[in-house]
Parts: sequence; C-alpha cells; structure tokens
Amino acid sequence: MLKYNPRGINRAEAAQAIKWIEKYNHDKSAFPALIEALNDTVTDVQEKVADALVALGDTIYSLKVLEKLAEGKGKKQWTADWAGYMGLENMNEREIEREKKRFRDNLQFEAINLLGKIVTEKSIKILTYVKIYSSEEWVRKHAESVLEKVMVEKTREGERK
Repeated sequence: MLKYNPRGINRAEAAQAIKWIEKYNHDKSAFPALIEALNDTVTDVQEKVADALVALGDTIYSLKVLEKLAEGKGKKQWTADWAGYMGLENMNEREIEREKKRFRDNLQFEAINLLGKIVTEKSIKILTYVKIYSSEEWVRKHAESVLEKVMVEKTREGERK
C-alpha cells in the first residue's frame, strides 16, 4: 500500500499504520520501505513517512524532507489528495486555495515539530535557520518555541550524564 497505491491519502495512512505496528512490535523491518517512500511525489506522504521514521528513531534519513518542509521550500507546489482530505468538490476556488494554504501551513508546522524530536546538530541548525530567516512570522515563532524546548532537553540530558 505504501508503495503502489495510486492515492496519496492511502499511502500517507499506510505510513502511519506502519509507524504504529513497528512501534508496537519493537520492529524496524519496514525502515527500507519507509526510507524509499520519502521520495514519494506527494508532499503529504513525505511528511507522514518522515513522521513514521522519526517515531521509530530515525535521526538521519528524514532530515532532507523535514528541512524542505520546515523552511517552506516550494510551498506553493506542495501536493496532497486535496479532495480526499477536505471534500473540496463543494467549495469555490477561493475557499479551495484557503484550505490548501491551511493544509500546507500544517505540513510546515508538523515538520518543525518533528525536527524538535530529532535533537541532532543538523536539526538544531535547521530550526535556527527557520527561526531567523522564515518569511512568515508564525513560522519563525513556532521554530523558536520548538528550539527553546530542544535546548532545555539538551541541557537536562547533559546534566543527567
């Protein structure tokens, strides 16, 4: 399903199902399939796959996708199965574009959150970059908030050692 289903929404949900199954079974046998799925053409699938990998302990493979999403690179071209997510068939063009923006903003928000869970030098660099250079104030503030939590956690971790 993760690889061959023609609908992005189904592939995204497959990634989430894999995440829960692998966590429950303390298994990482699906890692190769998830890593391959980071190249999916649907942005929403990429984010859900990155979420699954981070939940399973990945601190390397998902960074490229998360960096793109957190920084908002190519944001207007991010894709999803819009109608499947939002029932857009009953909306006018303006409402559709507003919903797409909301959805893309949520992908960016979640990518920033996931970077905060990784807690590596690279993820901290990405969050710092977003905090300073994002063109959207809400993105800068969210990155700053996540970065503060990461730094507190790193300090606590250092004190435990």
